[in-house]
Amino acid sequence: MQMIDEGFADLSLREQFTLLNLNRSSFYYQEVEENQRDQDIANKINELWLKYPFYGYRKITAVLKRGGILINHKKVLRLMKEMNLSAIFPKANKNKWQKAGYNQYPYLLKDLQISKINQVWATDLLISG
Repeated sequence: MQMIDEGFADLSLREQFTLLNLNRSSFYYQEVEENQRDQDIANKINELWLKYPFYGYRKITAVLKRGGILINHKKVLRLMKEMNLSAIFPKANKNKWQKAGYNQYPYLLKDLQISKINQVWATDLLISG
């Protein structure tokens, strides 16, 4: 931030930031670099995923833990999302359900402004044909 001068005697930092319409947090923020350990783990995740593309983050976490790497599933999931990796498996097929006779009905209360107690009652019914 070249416009901010900490040694400027006439205006405090707060006043300088107010005049420039900036947040003070942007001045003190220090970017955290991606460390080498995360890059090594990301490479191992990528190798595992290339070998077993049907492994999800849970299975990859288990394999990494068995290999002696201390890591939890949240970090594996975050790294996989950053690399755009996900397990390859059959996704839900909605057409199959529609062909079998299960209809998806519209939500009729979406435009209704509910403002009172007991104004709306709802239930779910599964009607098989």
